[in-house]
Amino acid sequence: AGGHAGGAAAAARPARRPASPTSSASDVAHDGGRCTLCSLPWHRSGSHQACTLPCGHMFGLSCIVAELRRRRETPRERRERSECPICRQGAVEQQVRRVFVTAEAGSDELQQRRRREELDAELLREEELRRLAAERRDKAERRLAELQAVAVAQPGATAGALSTPPPVAVLVTS
Repeated sequence: AGGHAGGAAAAARPARRPASPTSSASDVAHDGGRCTLCSLPWHRSGSHQACTLPCGHMFGLSCIVAELRRRRETPRERRERSECPICRQGAVEQQVRRVFVTAEAGSDELQQRRRREELDAELLREEELRRLAAERRDKAERRLAELQAVAVAQPGATAGALSTPPPVAVLVTS
């Protein structure tokens, strides 16, 4: 009875919301971050913009504002000051700070996707090089078989004699 009501707080969290119909794909922050309360991606602006509390935990703006208000208005949790739903550090709505995420910020997901694409391209290059090497090996083996067949047909011929063209006579006149 003395601890915090973690189970009750989790049950009272806002339900997962569908993506906002007014937000476009370009509004979604490209940092790969997601709101801890609803698990949806943060937006660069608008009601679900990335924001932080003084403790540093990040949420979607509408989610954390609703959670702070709910914690303040719930009779059992009614108090002057609410708290971060993660670390329980005191926080009030006025302390919520918007985080401005730029498209250049990059994300773990985006970086992983780029690395996967680079790896896939490298694997394709390696596969092409292996294919070319196999073609050249096959060609060399065919040429060797041809030379061996000629050597068998011409017992006095050497491999060197077979691979070099016969000398050309040059007539020099003055």
